[in-house]
Amino acid sequence: AAFWDAFRSERYEELPGVLRQLNIAVLENPRDAETVLLLGHAHLWKVGERGRAATADPTVTEHLVLAEHYFEDAYRLAPDDHRILGWLASTRGPLAAIRQDSARAAESAQLMHEAVSRYPAFNLFTAAYTRSALPVHDPRFREALEMLWRNVDACSGVRTGADGGADTAQQVYARAQRADRSCANTDKAPHNFEGFVMHLGDMLVRTADADGARAVYARAQSAPSYARWPYRALLEARLRDVDANVARAQQGQPTPMMSGSAYGCAGCHAQSRPK
Repeated sequence: AAFWDAFRSERYEELPGVLRQLNIAVLENPRDAETVLLLGHAHLWKVGERGRAATADPTVTEHLVLAEHYFEDAYRLAPDDHRILGWLASTRGPLAAIRQDSARAAESAQLMHEAVSRYPAFNLFTAAYTRSALPVHDPRFREALEMLWRNVDACSGVRTGADGGADTAQQVYARAQRADRSCANTDKAPHNFEGFVMHLGDMLVRTADADGARAVYARAQSAPSYARWPYRALLEARLRDVDANVARAQQGQPTPMMSGSAYGCAGCHAQSRPK
């Protein structure tokens, strides 16, 4: 309860206390998969939204090591939960890069491939998100973008870009809700749809696809919860500045990205706010 309350309320400063409570809970219940998994997520949150910290801390990588450890334990305890396989691969990849270990990187890529094959509707996004900061001309970045489109196909059967056909945004959203729980908004990810769409638009901006990005960003507004999304102002700014951001991308300058930002988790998981 302490974890979800802090996580959804974006109270990153409470993480030390949450980690302490979760560690106690795991010591008391070392075979409880859900508790072990939450401890892994708490460590991953520490890394994923490190931009919220007042100063950069090089020891934050220790939390990535611990996240890998607890995800590995959680998957051993709950081998049928294939979401965990994706989270485990998403920690091993960055650790391999930090250690400059090419063999470990290849192992991580194979693990993610397995995760995608076992649960594509969930792990295609996980796989793509971990590669989104790569240079735009890196084949792995292009593969990540294609994974997002495959995720759209898996969830709705209709691509949400400029070639989305006659389907309305509301129809696409309704199909996503029906396709799989991971495709729509839930209690634990109340703005999953909006966050996914913003991230996809961000990727298209980096490829200089202004029309595609504009069409994709606009789809987020079809979610019934959009008016209560804490980050709707950022998406609307992206919509307004698509052409300027595409120009920056073409010049090799950074553009707004949900991944790697201080709201990299909160974009999907932050609780709704009053209209």
